[in-house]
Amino acid sequence: MSLNLTLVLQVISFLLLMVLLNKILYRPVLHLLEQRRSYIREEIEKAEKEREEAEKKLKEAEQRLKDTEVQIWKWKESAQREIEEERKKFLISLSSERKRMMEETREEIKREVNQARENLRREVGAISLDIAERILRREIKEEDRKRLLKESLEKIKESEEWA
Repeated sequence: MSLNLTLVLQVISFLLLMVLLNKILYRPVLHLLEQRRSYIREEIEKAEKEREEAEKKLKEAEQRLKDTEVQIWKWKESAQREIEEERKKFLISLSSERKRMMEETREEIKREVNQARENLRREVGAISLDIAERILRREIKEEDRKRLLKESLEKIKESEEWA
């Protein structure tokens, strides 16, 4: 009987230990794991929304860049037409006043084109930095940040050269 009683007490002790471990450890650990899973899921969703927002802003910036380039092209075409008209008038009248006006027109066009380029450069730079900042808020190495910033600046310079 003592063997059976010992066995029964061991089984009861084991079951009691399992119930206590279940309440004290297993359930809280499962709860913590579920909280962690939920947190990770929320962070992934948040990152996806930020990525989508960044892509949207990038597309908007690209569209503004294209619109600005078209506007610059129109200004350039318009300026070229104006210069040609002024040249014809100059040849017809041979007037020094006409020559002076033509030079003023050219300078004004240069200033406007330069100002438009500068405005474009600032706007694209600000938008690029904003997008890059949102994307790079996550943990990124310093060398990756420098590389991405350098690439963005090169793209801006290329767009300036194209314009």
